Amino acid sequence: MILLKYFILLVIFFSYLFYCEQAADPPATPHTQLLIAHRGLSSYAPENTISSFDLAAAEGFDLIELDVQMSKDKQLVVIHDTSLKRTANFDEKVANLTLDELQTLDVGIWFDESFAGETIPTLNEVFTKYKDHHLLIDIKRPSLYPGIEQVLADNILKSYKPQEYSLLSIQSADLTSIRILQTLLPHIKKGLVVSSHIPYHQINALGSEIDFLTLHKRTLTIFVYQQAKRANLTLYIWGIQNKYDYKNVKRLAVDGVVINKTYD
Repeated sequence: MILLKYFILLVIFFSYLFYCEQAADPPATPHTQLLIAHRGLSSYAPENTISSFDLAAAEGFDLIELDVQMSKDKQLVVIHDTSLKRTANFDEKVANLTLDELQTLDVGIWFDESFAGETIPTLNEVFTKYKDHHLLIDIKRPSLYPGIEQVLADNILKSYKPQEYSLLSIQSADLTSIRILQTLLPHIKKGLVVSSHIPYHQINALGSEIDFLTLHKRTLTIFVYQQAKRANLTLYIWGIQNKYDYKNVKRLAVDGVVINKTYD
């Protein structure tokens, strides 16, 4: 009788482990996924440059993701870091320089000498050159740039007709900024970038404020997936580091994968 009890307990224990393993990931089902070029094809060309965006466009990526900040004279520029040290070897902040000053900097040579002379694009340059492409605009550290939302809205309204708004999506890790943009650009899709755990109740509440979540791969669980779908949120996944990561995410029923290079 004692042995039978132990046997039953073992069966229950291993059944629980099996359940947990199955619950760790969202369902793996056939699903059409968008391919999103992270800062362009930034494994093959310097990030957030025309060269990187050209490669992404040539490879047929569904969306080109790019980062936006604001110069001292309130011009929108395409760059990821708030400091210019890493990509321009210049120890200064983006916010402290005018557009003319920023565009004297070389942001290509750090990546490879063959890209020497690459400059920081303006957002308007990107709008003009890639007018027929879907763009995912990531506003970086908007709290450092008071009024950046209004400047972005003004740029979009000047460059795009209402029937072209579907070509654009806007995201940020700053929900306050996204809320401001919702009042300025209600007809353009907006999303929240998440790099760490997000409470389930918050996901449900976000369903009335945003259109999509851009989650780091480590935050994606079956529970997050289910809650996001209940809230009618599109799911994009970033943080892909290698082919193994890519294959794992591709088999899941998420809506888009953010990558730096081609894997297929």
